[in-house]
Amino acid sequence: MLGDTRLTVRLRQMLERHELKFVFQPIVDLARADLLGYEALPARQHPDHRAHRPPAGRARRHPR
Repeated sequence: MLGDTRLTVRLRQMLERHELKFVFQPIVDLARADLLGYEALPARQHPDHRAHRPPAGRARRHPR
């Protein structure tokens, strides 16, 4: 519960400072070369650093 509170506070601070943005990534069916849609991945843009993207493999897979 305490961890959830800390996470909520950190997310709220990032939103207030405009440090949170979303990067849109296409979802593609490679077998059919078909664009299925897009997913929004959160990325933190710290004012003094480059953008922090989620580690590879953390994105949700599109249901088939």
